[in-house]
Amino acid sequence: MHILVTGSCGFTGSHVALHLRDAGHQVSVMDNLVRRGSERNIAVISRHGVYFSHGDVRNPEDLGNLPAGIELICDASAQPSVVTGYANPIFDITNNGLGAVHILEYARLRRIPLIFWSSNRVYGADRLNALSRRETPTRFEYDPDAWNCLPVEQRPPAFIRPTGYPNNF
Repeated sequence: MHILVTGSCGFTGSHVALHLRDAGHQVSVMDNLVRRGSERNIAVISRHGVYFSHGDVRNPEDLGNLPAGIELICDASAQPSVVTGYANPIFDITNNGLGAVHILEYARLRRIPLIFWSSNRVYGADRLNALSRRETPTRFEYDPDAWNCLPVEQRPPAFIRPTGYPNNF
C-alpha cells in the first residue's frame, strides 16, 4: 500500500513512517520542517527508503505536488505544543486548523482514507500528571505497581490500564 505521512519529521510522524516502511509499505512523507531539529529526521527516514517531500499542509499546492497513487493518509502534521501556541497562535490556527481542512479536502477529492494521529497533548496536563508513572533514562512510563497501590477512589477516572487513555479521557 502507498501511504502518505504528513508531519513526518516530528516524533509521531517519523515513528509512524518508519513503522509502516518496516511493515513493507511504500511510504511518502511531507513535512514543513518548521520545528527546530526536525530536519535531522530526513536522513533517518530516507535511509529506510521513504520518499521525503518538503511541503506544508497550509498550502494545498504542496499537497497537489505529492506522488500519485497514495492509498492512505496518516496525518501527524499538527503543532502539538500549547506553550508554543501561546507565543504564535496564528501559526497554530493555520497549521492545525486550516492544515487539517486542506488534508481532509485532499483526501475527500481522491477518496483516500485518512487516519489522524495525535499525541498526549490533547489531554490536560493535570489529568496526565495524576497518573502513576516512573522515570526511565529516556522517558516517563506508566507504572502499574504504583497504580495498584493507589486507593480506587484516587485513581483518575476513565484511564484503562494497561492500554492507556480512551477517547473520553
